[in-house]
Amino acid sequence: MDKERLNTLTDGVYAVIMTLLVLDLPQPKQPLMLNSFSTVSVHFVAYLLSFLILARLWIYLHNGWQYVQKISNRVIWMNFMSLFILTLFPYATTMVAENFNNKIAQMIYGVVVLLTNVINAYIYDELKKLHQDDRQTLKQLDIRLKTIRFDLVLKAIGILLTLTIYTPAAFFCVMLSLISPTIVKFCKQIVRH
Repeated sequence: MDKERLNTLTDGVYAVIMTLLVLDLPQPKQPLMLNSFSTVSVHFVAYLLSFLILARLWIYLHNGWQYVQKISNRVIWMNFMSLFILTLFPYATTMVAENFNNKIAQMIYGVVVLLTNVINAYIYDELKKLHQDDRQTLKQLDIRLKTIRFDLVLKAIGILLTLTIYTPAAFFCVMLSLISPTIVKFCKQIVRH
């Protein structure tokens, strides 16, 4: 199979998932005034976080895959597994927004995000095996894998904290993993000057 066909399918699934996220946003029950949105603010924050996670995953996917020349059936099936987990984003987002201080809701949200990263790490590992003779592709895939591994650690910490001491930790660690590349770049700039 051509990688472009797989990318086209993946793009379409991402677009549908991102659209479904907004359809789950509730309408304020009070008359429309600025303060009426405070009753649904958690939904908007959860929507924003999930949308940005999906956007980041899509960007990383396309930046990493622009160097990929070969795919295997294993990569195709792992990509379908990734898409399956991604389709759970609207469900998990709504659940965590409606039950923000519930451990089960936090766990479901955290696990959905974590599994997405786990599967993507396996995809990049498989792509590395297919491109052993291409240094530039290997370098790009390694960059993606480092980011994914860092994200995995943060999200695993969030899940552990949710289970033990702070219920919304999974959500906040997902948020931290989203902004951590910006924090790292900022710290590098400070060190250089």
